[in-house]
Amino acid sequence: MNTTYWQNAQSLNQRPANQPPKGNIARKKFKKLRGIDLCWELVQPLSETVAQSDKDKKLRGFSPGQQALFTLWHLDSEVTSGGFVQFFWNGYAVYVPVLSNGLNLIEAKAMEQLITEAYEEYQLQQSTFTEYASLIDSPLYAELEKLNQMDFEYFRLHKKTIDKMEQYIRKYPEEFIAFTD
Repeated sequence: MNTTYWQNAQSLNQRPANQPPKGNIARKKFKKLRGIDLCWELVQPLSETVAQSDKDKKLRGFSPGQQALFTLWHLDSEVTSGGFVQFFWNGYAVYVPVLSNGLNLIEAKAMEQLITEAYEEYQLQQSTFTEYASLIDSPLYAELEKLNQMDFEYFRLHKKTIDKMEQYIRKYPEEFIAFTD
């Protein structure tokens, strides 16, 4: 799937000229870090380069793996604190195509399928989202039961997905890291 954020398949793992800063870590630390700790270490420099006002422009300059990590990180922070309802309420639906591509890139097929299903449900329920001015104290969570049920599947797939992201990072460290040694 090509989107305004996703580069053509031929450019996978090729560094764009305007690529944002990479994580600066030593090889020893890289070997020690695992799972969510590794992802956190590498998403920080990406997050620091992305101001809210120009998030779209900055995201386009990320490599495919960086896009996968960045969008997966945002998905994770939203779903773990408020479910898919919060993810869509906070405007992240626009990033679903690049997130989907990223999940395919890291071969997290089950999570990609879940995201696709959640997005389809969101599109069906979009009018329900627009009925309320605030997520807090709204009945949205009760009304959007299908999205709430998908949260459980998200948590079931979470560790496997983070593991796949780690595997991708370890396979292509140069996409994420400027080693300090």
